[in-house]
Amino acid sequence: MLIFEKTLNHVIMKNLVFAIVLTIGAFLVQAQDKTIILTETGSPYTNQSWFYSGRGNELQESNIEKNWDEGRRITSVAYTDNGWFVTMAKNTGVGRQSYSYSADWPIDWIKEKWGNDYNITAIGRSQSKWLVVMSQDSGYTTQYWCRDNWSELKEWYDEKREEGCYITDMAYNGNMWTLVASKTDKIKSQGYLWANSYEDLKSKIKTKIWGNSYNIHAIGYGGGQYLVVYGKYSSNNERGQNYVVNPSDVSDYIDKRWADSHEIAYIGGGYNGSNYVNHNAPVYQSSGLLIDQTSVDPSLLGPTYNYSGGNSTGGNYHYTNPGTSYRCPICSGTGMCDRCGGTGQRVVDLGIRGNKINQCGVCHGTGRCHQCHGKGKIR
Repeated sequence: MLIFEKTLNHVIMKNLVFAIVLTIGAFLVQAQDKTIILTETGSPYTNQSWFYSGRGNELQESNIEKNWDEGRRITSVAYTDNGWFVTMAKNTGVGRQSYSYSADWPIDWIKEKWGNDYNITAIGRSQSKWLVVMSQDSGYTTQYWCRDNWSELKEWYDEKREEGCYITDMAYNGNMWTLVASKTDKIKSQGYLWANSYEDLKSKIKTKIWGNSYNIHAIGYGGGQYLVVYGKYSSNNERGQNYVVNPSDVSDYIDKRWADSHEIAYIGGGYNGSNYVNHNAPVYQSSGLLIDQTSVDPSLLGPTYNYSGGNSTGGNYHYTNPGTSYRCPICSGTGMCDRCGGTGQRVVDLGIRGNKINQCGVCHGTGRCHQCHGKGKIR
């Protein structure tokens, strides 16, 4: 009997420890992903649209094509806590667009597009795929990208800053950062900083960025740290900004920002781990305020490529993967907008002045779910 009790207790203890490990592991995995939304006033964008795929799902390519057909252009992409997150708008100033959605970084495709007068305007990385968006008429005259060890990357970017280039997008692949640096007259100065927690992020943005009249250019997350790129724009520098990390209700947050005349300026994501094997363990360091002496983060691996001009044109490119239809997680299959209940209107409480009826900022008055566009199913 004594032996049986010891064995039983041992089994119970092993199972308990195993359950605790699984619970902690699940929490850590869940905590790795981020959805970072940056909005600002003074944007030229009109009729903005956004959508996400849901964690673990493929990019919603049909939504991109539909928005292209309606005259919108991709303004930002990232792999987030909500899966692939894409924002699109009209009046962006960019021309024709193409994108590559594949497991490998599309070196040859980028070189081909550079030769056809396209530049990289947005990049994102999930645990298995890259999404690279390239656009004509982007306002970038010279462009570089780099992936290397942190020490090499810092030296590389210092060189590019001397040439007048700025970070225009970035993505984290699980153990490295990929940076895109472009020469553009849209940015006047730029710096970066690291934050080790959300509280640290809020404090540094308030004091070191907004407190010095700088603007956030981009926020990303990787390896347990936030990377914030910031500086001054060449024009319209006094713009209002707002950001959030992992909002409980993405739709509600964006709807409120739109009501305040904000547009989505940047979507950031990131996670601690990926399917990549890290052959060069990154070293994370927290930098101080470095305006016009920008550096970046941990490691990046691979060659450096640059673009310095082109004059021919090319057609849109897209990878098609229809996938499997499933019930839309936003409208639960009803096809109706989850913010206005399908009415296309939102009632704004004006207090003693009564109520005001506005067009719903999520469905833009259509009453249709912004995720599935009224179909009730998505791929």
